[in-house]
Amino acid sequence: VLFGRGRAEAASPRLDEHWHAAYGVRVCGNWQAPLRDTRPDDLGLHTHEDGLIHIHPFSSKGTGSNATLGTFLANYGVVLDDESLRFPTAQADGLQLFELDTGCGDQAGSLAVVVWPDPADEANRVVVTEQLAGTPLGADGIVMAVAFTDDAESIDMPPSVADAEENAQIAG
Repeated sequence: VLFGRGRAEAASPRLDEHWHAAYGVRVCGNWQAPLRDTRPDDLGLHTHEDGLIHIHPFSSKGTGSNATLGTFLANYGVVLDDESLRFPTAQADGLQLFELDTGCGDQAGSLAVVVWPDPADEANRVVVTEQLAGTPLGADGIVMAVAFTDDAESIDMPPSVADAEENAQIAG
């Protein structure tokens, strides 16, 4: 039996990587203001109120499979699960959305995460409807929208994509 002496290469994002992902939160057709820095970032997954997730882990709790949308949101006190999206008072005025109780106008609302692996290809998108918090931050330059909507297929890319591309912070 042979055992390797070296450590296995950690999955990306690793401690030595620095990525960006454009993101937005859309509620019933309206984009919400970007999250505000309200507490220290202990993991290296944060935002500068610019609609970008800055991914440069300085703890293994923010690397590899730990680098998820839920991990990022939790740093801001935001809770995302398959039935609700809940903000603390310091974010989105404490907005609380529950699939069973909240609608968009007269239509039932539901939660989804829409991911564009390449911001230059808006047609290539993945709509996630289960295990939302576990959505991986995945790769440098992706775009993500957390949506409470009556039609997840109609979600467009968040406004932060244009700013990120202009500043060359995401691929495209």
